[in-house]
Amino acid sequence: MQSQEMAILRRTYHHFWLPRAKIPRAVTGIRGKRVTLSRQFMKEMIKQLLLVGLGGGAGSMLRYLTSWFVERHLCWHAPSGTFIVNVAGCFLVGLLAALSARGGVLGEEGRLLFITGFCGGYTTFSTFSAENVTLLHEGNYVLLGLYAACSLVTGAGAVWLGSLAARHF
Repeated sequence: MQSQEMAILRRTYHHFWLPRAKIPRAVTGIRGKRVTLSRQFMKEMIKQLLLVGLGGGAGSMLRYLTSWFVERHLCWHAPSGTFIVNVAGCFLVGLLAALSARGGVLGEEGRLLFITGFCGGYTTFSTFSAENVTLLHEGNYVLLGLYAACSLVTGAGAVWLGSLAARHF
């Protein structure tokens, strides 16, 4: 380890649950290369994982509530809740990514919390895929084609509109 990393470890090792003797020096990474993992790195990684997890949890809860509300109050024949969530999520990803790319609006932590975490938990592409397979197994080919095509086209369009809307902020 570099001397600066060792100095940081000496000042901060008591904040961690591992005894000093068990501070990891290095682990074997991809292709057998040794990768050094400092305490500072691990602390930062845990912080990033917590941001993604908090955002993902909030996004998942809002996805459930949005789907529940839409499917009970809009009488579409397709899985309307998932459709609305995917379009809104795609718009939000486009908006936040464009605002983030301009700099200053969302920092790294904001991107992890809102784009990776919240939008990742909110959008439901895996549910969308499962619903398509269900429609296929039911033999509802017309609805399957319409649902899949509309979801993909409007999702891409919503990302594009979100990036355009970012220009006005």
